[in-house]
Amino acid sequence: GYGVTDDERRELQAHVGRLQAFIDGGRPEEIGQAIAPLFLALTPRTDDAQGARARIAAYVSVLSALPVWAIRKAADEYLRGSVGDGKWCPTAVEIYKAAGKHVAPHIEKMGRITELLSAKPLEKPDKATRQEAVAKVRAEWALGDIAATIGARE
Repeated sequence: GYGVTDDERRELQAHVGRLQAFIDGGRPEEIGQAIAPLFLALTPRTDDAQGARARIAAYVSVLSALPVWAIRKAADEYLRGSVGDGKWCPTAVEIYKAAGKHVAPHIEKMGRITELLSAKPLEKPDKATRQEAVAKVRAEWALGDIAATIGARE
């Protein structure tokens, strides 16, 4: 039938594997390192030094599903002021949303490839079926032409 070849299937499956590795969540230490500059450069929303560890742990927990590269990219956007107000440290949810925007295209691409891989191959129609389908399309075109001609006369 019409579908991906075995070689194409293997290549697409390998690409899905690479995409999955690219978007997998980071390790807690890496996430902490990625967000640390935010706490150093921007004013925390609360100034409770004792709660700083708990706050960072909460950020790490929220961000753990995201890849570190996306968290770093989002943190850099906040540090440069291209996202946020440039004064206050963003909340974990704000960083999650900003980082998620960087990951979303890769997730969509992976979904499209997975959908392609799971699609049922099309069977090549026999000659009679093909001729029938072509005749049906030609008849529909002819009806459209007739309707257009009648509409033009009115």
